[in-house]
Amino acid sequence: MAEKTDRDLLVELSTDVKWIKLLLTGHMAHHKKLFFAGLGIVGSFVLAMVLMALRS
Repeated sequence: MAEKTDRDLLVELSTDVKWIKLLLTGHMAHHKKLFFAGLGIVGSFVLAMVLMALRS
């Protein structure tokens, strides 16, 4: 794999931000329930991972 320059990372980051903004504006307007359900699933998954990490 080729090394990524700071510029490549910045470009990737800005496209990620654009996508996130797009998702937030478009998705939240149309699928608020779906968005929060997804957020809840992700949140509980992260919580489970943290708990597993703390136990080990």
